[in-house]
Order: sequence, then C-alpha cells, then structure tokens
Amino acid sequence: MASEILTKEELEDVARRALIFQRYFFRRAYGTYYAVWATALSVFFVIPFLVGSAGEFFVLMLQIATGIVATVITVQNFTRVIRANRLWQAFIPRRRRVPYFFFIIAWWVGFILVIYFGFRFSTYAGYTSIYLMLISVVYFLALNLKRSFQDKIPFEGKIAVGSYGLSATASFILSVAFGPSNFVSVPWLLTIACWIFASTSAFRHAHEELLMEGIETLGK
Repeated sequence: MASEILTKEELEDVARRALIFQRYFFRRAYGTYYAVWATALSVFFVIPFLVGSAGEFFVLMLQIATGIVATVITVQNFTRVIRANRLWQAFIPRRRRVPYFFFIIAWWVGFILVIYFGFRFSTYAGYTSIYLMLISVVYFLALNLKRSFQDKIPFEGKIAVGSYGLSATASFILSVAFGPSNFVSVPWLLTIACWIFASTSAFRHAHEELLMEGIETLGK
C-alpha cells in the first residue's frame, strides 16, 4: 500500500493544530496549577494569620503537608500533559534545549543556602531572606509560561505572575519594616484572589480557544 505524501500546506495545517492542542493542554494544566497553589498559599499565609501563636506546631505541620501535596499534584499534572503532547510535538519545529533541570537545582541550592545563613545570623534576617527569595520565584513563573506558550502567554498567566510579584515584593518590604509579623501575610490575599480567578479563566478560555480555531473534538 503506497503511503500518502502530505503537501506543504497540509503539513503546515498539522503543525498549526499541534500547537493549538499543546496550548489547550497546557492552559488547562495551569488552571489546575493556579487552583492548587491558591489553596496552598491560603494555608501558608491566611491560616497562620487567623490562628496566631496558639497553634504554631499544628500550623507548621499543616503547611508542610500542604506543600508536599501541592507539589505532588503539580508534578503529576504537568507530567500527564507532557505525555499527552508527545505525539503533537513530533509536528512542531524543535527549539534549542536549555539545561533547565540544572538551572532549577542551582536555584534551590541557592535558596536553601541564603535562608540557612540568614537564620544563622538572626531570626529577623532569616525571615527577611525567605521573602527576598520568594521574589525570585517570579522569574520561574514567567519562564515556565514562556516555555509553555512561546510568544502568546494567556492573559490569566500575566495576571498570576503580576499578582505574585506584587505580593512577594510587598511582603519583603513589610518584613524589613516590621520583622516577623502577621503584616507580611496581608499582601498574599491579592495573589490568592487573582490565582482563583486565573484558574477559572484558564479552564473556561481553553475550550473557547479551541472553538475559535474550529477544533471541537476535545472540548466535548
């Protein structure tokens, strides 16, 4: 049986559809990501503000458990998306690979060292270094969105990055001004609210985008 040779136009259409499906998968994955970490941020910053010093040990254990669960869900979520995209990636032009894994490891080592030496110096310096390093997460949020969506980052992604950046910067300034206190939790209410909005928006507009491109099968 002779194999059918696709024309240039047909290949371009396949590549276009591959990119559309990739965007759809990642947009829904980020919808889950925003929802999971909006919940986690509520546990990290809102619950300690409400409980106060009375239940510090309980809150700490809850925060650790929440961080682990949120991380596991995030890894599984994006792993499934990457696997689903392998077929479509065959039709997408390859880009130069960046040693991203080693970059992440180097950042984590730096994160831990800065906080460790901060607490060795003083409790005030330790907490301030935590909020300082949280600002650097903005770069990774933006970088991951860029890697997932290339030059067309969804508007909810921009809102998520912007709100996180504002909250991280404000909490660092408050930690410098007041030291360890409940004041540093207040700016994170902005990120929690924006990430809940970003999650609902990602799920809603992912389907709408498929329909706009004339692709309906995944949306049903």
